[in-house]
Amino acid sequence: MSMTKKFISLNIPIVVVISIICIAIVVSIIWINVLFPAPISKNNMKNEFLKHKDILQKIAMYLEKQEYSSVHITSTDKRGEMFVSTDTMEVGKFVQISDDFIATSIVDLFEKYKYSVITKEQNGIYFQRWSNRDYGRGVVYSINGERPKNELITILEPLTEANWYFYEEK
Repeated sequence: MSMTKKFISLNIPIVVVISIICIAIVVSIIWINVLFPAPISKNNMKNEFLKHKDILQKIAMYLEKQEYSSVHITSTDKRGEMFVSTDTMEVGKFVQISDDFIATSIVDLFEKYKYSVITKEQNGIYFQRWSNRDYGRGVVYSINGERPKNELITILEPLTEANWYFYEEK
């Protein structure tokens, strides 16, 4: 066997191994970014708020008018449902969202704009855009114009619209 054939026959397994390693690295990086996305920056969140302000305001006004003291809607909930309770001692229940436009807008927030949770608690309506196990970021609407009452909030900065804030919670 000539020297060139030996060299080529040895290089083929090396090329295959290196290719497999490279593919594994690329797939791992993509998988990590899917499972643990980078947090959305404060500036990006403010820009997204401006783009989706009309939808967010309509949903906030709808939830503000509901008689429930607590509302929780997640991207994994059944379309058109929200988990509600009238006080902290009551066991919650799922109820239908009575406005089709609002139900569709909520689905759009989750599917198109990647929000994950909408919550009404005390004097705030929270639209969480990013979270991991320990932190969350998004925008919050103050129902009564005062600072939203949530002991988990670590950063709260007013946005350009009255009663709207960027928040980060721990």
